[in-house]
Order: sequence, then structure tokens, then C-alpha cells
Amino acid sequence: MRYLTNTNRFLKDPFQLLESFEKDLNTMNRLFGEMESAKLDPSFSLQGPHCRWKETEDFFLVELEIPGTKKEDIELHIKNSLLSISGQRRKGTEFEEKFQRSFSLPYPINEPEIQAQYEDGILQIALPKAEESKGRKIEIENSKDSGFWTKLLGSGSEKETKEIPISKH
Repeated sequence: MRYLTNTNRFLKDPFQLLESFEKDLNTMNRLFGEMESAKLDPSFSLQGPHCRWKETEDFFLVELEIPGTKKEDIELHIKNSLLSISGQRRKGTEFEEKFQRSFSLPYPINEPEIQAQYEDGILQIALPKAEESKGRKIEIENSKDSGFWTKLLGSGSEKETKEIPISKH
């Protein structure tokens, strides 16, 4: 934005605009130094490993492509419906590249039942949905005895009820 607001200064010396742009570009290159485009692995994006999601009635299924990573260099954590996957790749005996991805899950998960498998550079994670997040069919009762509300609230006047108007849209 500063290039547009300071145009008068750059009109006097057009090379100053190029120098300023080059300075900003060098700053960006320094910040993302290890991510030179020629060295980027196609299985990684700027956010980390490529990932695919699938949702079934009972599970969230997550698949990450992390070739060149050993199983012992991958960590999975879940807390408060936030799934975090982190790890690092090795080049010989040294670590070459670290990664982390975190996902906020839309439903509660049955955490003790989570399963993960890593084979041929593919990490697969099965996150079973908690029973309360699956929903359920509600049966409608036929009540020939006492009234429905009486059955729920009791027959006495010890519990006060209040009429709530329903507006039609």
C-alpha cells in the first residue's frame, strides 16, 4: 500500500520504487527462507502436509501425505476437539523439515477410540464421533393415560408453567 500512497516520491526517482520493492521481497524471502519454490516438496503446501477429510455417520477420517517421515517422528494430540498433527522429516541423521497441522473438529470425538496408521508415507486417522454427536431418532408416544405434560411435570400445582406465544413467519 505504501507504493500507492507515496507515488510523488517515486516519480522523482523511479528506481527508488524498485529498491523498496526489492527490500520487501528480500524480507519475505528471509521469513520464508526454507521454503524456496525450487525446494518445495509437492506433498507439502505452505500450511503443511496435504490432507483429505471424509465424514461418515460414525467417523471423521483424515489422511495426510507425509512421505519421507518416520512413524516415530510424528505426533498426534487431541484436546477440546482440536486435532494437532506435528512431525519432522529427516535427511540422514539431521532433521530437514518440521510440519504441523491443526484441525478444529465440529463434533465431540470418542477420544479413547481414536485409531491411526502410518504406511508408505500416508498417515490415516479414524476419529469416532461421540454418541451424543451422532443424533438419534425420537420416538413419538401414544399417551392414553394422563396427559403428556402431566407425565413429565407431575400432577400437582407445585410447578408453575407459563404460556409462551409462538409467532408465525
